[in-house]
Amino acid sequence: MRSKCNKYRVVRKLLLVIHFTLGFSNMSDAADVSFTTRGYIQGEDALTDLRISSGSYTLIMRGDVMDPGMPGAGVFVGTLTNSESAGLEDVLRESKKYPGFTPAPLIDKYVRAFYAKGEKLAKLDASINLSTGDGRLIVDVTLKNSGRERICLKSPSTWEGHYNPMSGSSFVRISAIRKGTNGKGLGQSFRTREFGGSNMIPMSNDPGAEICIPSMQEHAVRFWAFPDGEIKSGTYSVGASFVIRDVLEPKELSDGLEFFAINKEIVIPRDYPSTPEETRAFAAYLKTHAQE
Repeated sequence: MRSKCNKYRVVRKLLLVIHFTLGFSNMSDAADVSFTTRGYIQGEDALTDLRISSGSYTLIMRGDVMDPGMPGAGVFVGTLTNSESAGLEDVLRESKKYPGFTPAPLIDKYVRAFYAKGEKLAKLDASINLSTGDGRLIVDVTLKNSGRERICLKSPSTWEGHYNPMSGSSFVRISAIRKGTNGKGLGQSFRTREFGGSNMIPMSNDPGAEICIPSMQEHAVRFWAFPDGEIKSGTYSVGASFVIRDVLEPKELSDGLEFFAINKEIVIPRDYPSTPEETRAFAAYLKTHAQE
């Protein structure tokens, strides 16, 4: 089933790349003009689509793992201004020089503008918090939908928790940078490995195989993880990258998402590990992964 899905994705991407209508004199009169770029991702599936039809736009932003200024993922719609229509006509002519995907710089100003001002049909963001417990890090994740339509996806309990470029997978990964003692500069940093459903800590709101987040609501998930090294106490700028391969609704996001959580300053009040329980748990983790 996975191979069939991957074949469908490849065919769909090719159609999106080549499917735009030429021979019109005004962008507002055009139907089904599409630009597809992979300039905002590191993987293969979470492409960005900009679709123009009858003077309106639909931006399908499946994530931007390069720029924290555009966190999350979503579907944005709106009406083109005259200057935007004229500018996109120029983009369309220029894009014909590039076979395959549209270079991101050609459409970047429109992606940023429509991300900022477009009506949100669906908008998924994530925020995180860190604490310690049971000898490990506790990672609290809040998924929020600020769009007008619900977002449904496979439950985090089903996320594979590792990177798999062939068949695709879903996971979370944490990274943090410690502030310098004088408030300037950067100090120690740490990361975690990818993690997912096998690291999920049961909560009262844990669902079955799927979750749906209604408009303007949130869903909380809790995981455990280990850092890749010892952590010194201090204030950290903490972020997380998310890869979610199975989005059920809206259909525009069904090819999967890759995005950053909104960075957050988190105070780590004491070193980790610093208790006997933490030292034993961390040592066992390091021994398990020593040869990986």
